[in-house]
Amino acid sequence: MIKVLQHPKYVKAQSVSVYLSFDQEIQTGDLLEDIFKSGKICYIPRFRKGSSEMEMIRLFSMEDFNNLPVNKWNIRQPLDDEIRESVFEAGLVFTPDGKRLGRGKAYYDQFLHKCSKQLKNSPVTLALAFKEQILPHLPTTPTDYIMDYVIYED
Repeated sequence: MIKVLQHPKYVKAQSVSVYLSFDQEIQTGDLLEDIFKSGKICYIPRFRKGSSEMEMIRLFSMEDFNNLPVNKWNIRQPLDDEIRESVFEAGLVFTPDGKRLGRGKAYYDQFLHKCSKQLKNSPVTLALAFKEQILPHLPTTPTDYIMDYVIYED
């Protein structure tokens, strides 16, 4: 987590979108705490039932996070909406050059393509990964969103 907290794009960002971890993903609780401690604005994903769309919703504190209801994936879900500068993405496998394999629903790809069209500056995208999740190559499609940074222990 130290590499993430010291990454220049994270340090510079005033607002950050971060996935809420579950199962074998890198745990993001410490990152959430640092976001609030650093005075950054925090956004977390919300998935609409019956839709393939994801939106990023503002979270105001760790207390707010702890009070959110849990969804069917055992992930807490939020309430509001604004613009964000940095987006931390979840994934199963990554390449050092920013390709990612998610869970097959394309939530992040759709969301980030939408942001790129609507915003003057696209958010910086970062992934947190274990070194075992890094592959040299990964097939992609034209709709896959290539991430800016993949952060993992060497």
